[in-house]
Amino acid sequence: MNWLDETLPSPAQIRLTGLALDASAIALPFTATAPLQFKGSLGLEPAGAPVSATPALLTFTGSATDQAAQVSATASAWPLSMAASYVGQFLLPALNGQLDAQLAVNWQAASAGKAQELQITAPQIALRDVLLAQGKTSLVSVKRVDVAGVEVDLPGQTFKAAKMQLTQPKAQVDRGADKRWMYERWMVSQGLTTASAPMPPPGAASQAKAAPWAVAINDVQLDGGALSFSDKAGAKPVAFEVTALKAQLGGLVLDDRPSAKAQASQPMPLSASLRLATGRFEPGKLDFKGSLGLAPLQAQGGLVFDRLPV
Repeated sequence: MNWLDETLPSPAQIRLTGLALDASAIALPFTATAPLQFKGSLGLEPAGAPVSATPALLTFTGSATDQAAQVSATASAWPLSMAASYVGQFLLPALNGQLDAQLAVNWQAASAGKAQELQITAPQIALRDVLLAQGKTSLVSVKRVDVAGVEVDLPGQTFKAAKMQLTQPKAQVDRGADKRWMYERWMVSQGLTTASAPMPPPGAASQAKAAPWAVAINDVQLDGGALSFSDKAGAKPVAFEVTALKAQLGGLVLDDRPSAKAQASQPMPLSASLRLATGRFEPGKLDFKGSLGLAPLQAQGGLVFDRLPV
């Protein structure tokens, strides 16, 4: 199947191959006691992929009626670049990487007095070789992102995970003399679309202020991080390099709802270490062990400096 979307500034072209679908218990109208049973698979041929590249594959199985559905799926070597043309509407740098995931989707239609339910669970999600680049310049990269024990409630706007680990994240953080941070230069200029953009519908402002997502992750780990920092906005430029960045944070909660205020204000155990270099000095070392609170922002613990350049 060939997908072509010419409504975008850069048309999206996606070619799906190897489509297979087996279905049984096919009946209309649907019967709750005998739902449709199905399984299948499909592959992807990304544009410009090398012949030696691991083929992307999605397999799925499940059951469904017009009121409920359960689907289990496995994605292997799925390229993030597949959505390049859609992401390019908002982001100038190119996004690359591969996704491996095991997912389960549970949907229940709204019924009398009961809202619609849509939950996604994933025992394991892995992103490999994630790269945000502009031309040949790497802006942000992560060797691996591993997330385990994921539970997402879409109508309830909640995200929970048992563990998230970032391996070898690298980033260039800079602010130019014009006082603009690098991420401001990454975004597609909104001025290019205002002339043709339709007027927002009534009530759009209130929808934009809808409650944010609630996030809870039991264990967050970062290993082998590196950061290049440059700030040219002041009278004197500031620049330094961070390497060997490691951190572990427990019980991360990001939730602005009043019902979660007490939990969100609890200090989280934090241990972190890094090496910092600037100018001609040898890298110094910083270690922290203690706790971190976000609402309000606070930290308590032991801080050790070793030859840290000031």
